[in-house]
Amino acid sequence: MHGRSRPMIRPFEISLRRWACLICIGVSFMGLAHAKPSADLTLPDVAEGAVDSVVNIASTKRLIAHGGRTQHPLFDGLFGHRGMPRQFESNSLGSGVIISKDGLILTNSHVVKDTTDIKVTLADNRELSAQIVGVDPKSDVALLRVTPATDDLKPMKIGAAEMLRLGETVVAVGNPFGLGHTVTQGIVSAKGRAGMGITEYENFIQTDAAINPGNSGGALVNMRGELVGINTAIFSRSGGHQGIGFAIPSEMAAQIKDSLLKDGRVKRGFLGIRMQDLETSMLKHFGIPQGTRGVVVADVLPGTPADRAGLQVGDVLLSVNGKQAASISAVRTQVALLGQGGRATLLRLRDGNRDEVVVRLGELPEQEMPEAERPKGQSQKQRYGLQLAPLDPRFRARLGLENDELDGVVIMRVEAGSPADRAGLDAGDVVTHVDRKPVQSVKELADALKPSTDGYLVRVWRRGMTAFKVLPPLKE
Repeated sequence: MHGRSRPMIRPFEISLRRWACLICIGVSFMGLAHAKPSADLTLPDVAEGAVDSVVNIASTKRLIAHGGRTQHPLFDGLFGHRGMPRQFESNSLGSGVIISKDGLILTNSHVVKDTTDIKVTLADNRELSAQIVGVDPKSDVALLRVTPATDDLKPMKIGAAEMLRLGETVVAVGNPFGLGHTVTQGIVSAKGRAGMGITEYENFIQTDAAINPGNSGGALVNMRGELVGINTAIFSRSGGHQGIGFAIPSEMAAQIKDSLLKDGRVKRGFLGIRMQDLETSMLKHFGIPQGTRGVVVADVLPGTPADRAGLQVGDVLLSVNGKQAASISAVRTQVALLGQGGRATLLRLRDGNRDEVVVRLGELPEQEMPEAERPKGQSQKQRYGLQLAPLDPRFRARLGLENDELDGVVIMRVEAGSPADRAGLDAGDVVTHVDRKPVQSVKELADALKPSTDGYLVRVWRRGMTAFKVLPPLKE
């Protein structure tokens, strides 16, 4: 790319020894329990109120360094390694937001992860100790409590991030580069950012308010002085501010806070399906208008809430509780936040008909079902490049399907660069359906793939999981 460096997305906290090379972020904010919720304040009012509710967080982490020479070179040779592991301590800085009179503080998980000692500094320069109430690395949220309690804290009122509008003015308050309470102004650049790879569960607010290393765990504040986000990461080529920062919405942070207070951990909702994004090439096969967004049910785990509610492979989910099912990541986050026992109303499309399905969610297990792979693309070549075989006992044994009721056709070989290869099919896949109709022999599959102007929606089994692939039209 002609020597241009690739942008980085990183969480940020500051090492006192090497803060200049870190690039996480946070956006700290708010305060204003006395703010008028119904009317906007002036920018100075918001800023001055917000800093009273934002704290600087200094923590000590115990790290282990492997390698490095700690003994005479002769000992390295005798014992087969270059030195023994060493423990040392590292200091880091971040930000946090006071949200209750009894000293609860919201921050990022990465700010306090593996810490042995946490100190918070208030706007009036008082230093207090804090203990971890709970952490949730999957969302990068942590909850602290000041000890001992003090009755003169100024908590920030939690606002509604859902009500934010694009272009709305917001304020970020935090502790950039260890400088202490700092206020910056910007706008809401985007909402519902997901699939960024920053955390496992993402629904970020994007802002151009200046945020830098040390702001992690700080707050994003609206013009009513309310907390609308906990800042978590920046998108940067240099490690510093470039106008793209991400904050966890206040509703999401508040729900996680409630779970950590109640159970010490987050009990996420579990549906029990494996999903893949609704590709443009799939729309006509499902009878869906162009431009429609949603996710396809690629698999349903037996005995799960989805199974009991009657969801089936091939169903297309268009929304969850009225919110668009824009992507796999969006649906995962929406379902997870509903929690164990939550009710999910799914707008479903099946065979061209829309209906609503209400599912009582279970608790997400430690290991989630992996999502389906996306098709690699498609080609308009006239032949698919497939070598097929019946799913006989020999192949069933090879694929671990001896006691399985699965029927279909085995793909023996896929020609490199062929339409089948480009569609994401691979040797060892078992084709079970074409255009949602079962195929149980090579002849049935060949008959199903007769020339068509629409192409084919193919369902395949691969290593215990199923997914949909789209083959392009086959011409005479």
